[in-house]
Amino acid sequence: EATAVGLFRYVSNGRIRNLGLITPNIKVDEGEFHGSMVGVLSEGIVTNCYAESASITGKDEVGGLVGENGSGGIVMNCYFTGEVSGRDSIGGLVGQNLGDIKTSYSYADIEGRNAVGGLAGRCSPGEAVNCYARGNVAGEWYVGGLVGSNGSGRSPGVGAIHNCYSASSNLTGTQKGGILGADWGGPVNKCFWDIETSGLTKSYGGEGKTTAEMQMAAIFLNAGWDFTAETENGTQDIWWILDGQDYPRLWWESYE
Repeated sequence: EATAVGLFRYVSNGRIRNLGLITPNIKVDEGEFHGSMVGVLSEGIVTNCYAESASITGKDEVGGLVGENGSGGIVMNCYFTGEVSGRDSIGGLVGQNLGDIKTSYSYADIEGRNAVGGLAGRCSPGEAVNCYARGNVAGEWYVGGLVGSNGSGRSPGVGAIHNCYSASSNLTGTQKGGILGADWGGPVNKCFWDIETSGLTKSYGGEGKTTAEMQMAAIFLNAGWDFTAETENGTQDIWWILDGQDYPRLWWESYE
């Protein structure tokens, strides 16, 4: 059975937390919903989980951690590093996102055909909030540094992306963008991408910045991002940064 492949094939109304996978290797030639940890997440939550130095190869709806994050699903405080490849709806963390991705990141090399993104292949109609993506992203069309396609174009469901950034590099494809490769009307708020690493000055949504600007706290603070050691933008302390030295990091990340 090639549908829903992962450590957990289907998770419905369940919770997976504090679980890490080291060098998982998954190779599937057919089917859909493939991820290292969960094939299909439905109305459940995956929190404080990760896969490191992974290699995930599938066909459609392939994500580094979760193949499909279904409606009501939440992926939070998670990360993925490694490689992900497939055909349609291919993402560094989640292949197809119909739920929520929060305070998570992917640092991976992604390759696919249609709807290929550094964090998620497709948000339809899911949300990504306080997330980022780095690495190489290659596809044919709808290739995004963060999300390949914000919506499907075939249904009224469109995604929403807030307070996210992409420092992805070597973005290749016929239709591509620094944040989004395609947008079907979903909101994109307070998002940024690195125009130097990506080589792109355009995106469906978001603001392009130089590498130096992407490593300046002021850029994100002025957009209302909630950082540690400041209270004007909130007190949740979601982000921190080594100002002028590196890109923003999430509150739960340590500096290496």
